[in-house]
Amino acid sequence: MKNLIALNLIPTAGTKPSYQIKIVALIFLATMIPVTLIFLFLNIGQKTGISYLTRDPSALTHTPFYIGLFSNIGILLWCAGATSCLFSYAILKKNHRYRELSKFLLFSGFLTCFLMFDDLLLLHEEVFPKYLNISENVFYVFYLAIILFGTFKNFNFIKKTELIILLAAVVFFVLSIVSDRIYNSHLVAKIEDLWKLVGISTWFTYLTRLCLREISSLIHSSATHEDF
Repeated sequence: MKNLIALNLIPTAGTKPSYQIKIVALIFLATMIPVTLIFLFLNIGQKTGISYLTRDPSALTHTPFYIGLFSNIGILLWCAGATSCLFSYAILKKNHRYRELSKFLLFSGFLTCFLMFDDLLLLHEEVFPKYLNISENVFYVFYLAIILFGTFKNFNFIKKTELIILLAAVVFFVLSIVSDRIYNSHLVAKIEDLWKLVGISTWFTYLTRLCLREISSLIHSSATHEDF
């Protein structure tokens, strides 16, 4: 543990009252400023009220609480996967031994965040095609380019990870996209959503297992050095 503190991997001055007050103020501003700007930008106040931004959709639409349950679970898994990556990156980035891993975690964290917001706000299905006149195909090309770029930059490290789990996630996502693009029926739409949920679960599993393995390795290594 002392080695982790020496590497600045664990903050030691975060308990001072003045420091905590600054954190609370920063959280307040970081929450209220975007909320206010979004509210003003959408001009919700003159249309439907701020409740459309703050209340739960099922309460507003008077639908059962389980509406969109699996979609919400998928979004939670996106968020958990992104958090695992970015939190682990923050811990490992200053250790030169984990340089390759840190780059991969940073890329995976931001990619997962983007996929989460896409799923949450229906970016490629609603926002870009209907509001910005950008074709959904452009989004798929963008995704492909980003993924290929990240794979090329991190290929040497990716080979050292659990490839079967990673490839399974990719296969499930491909099946979801193929089901969505080729077939157009109510039954296939359900299958497409299920493929996507399994893909998200597998991607989440791949990332969290990787993060747990490397963080555990760092802690074990630090404990071993302290024993000597």
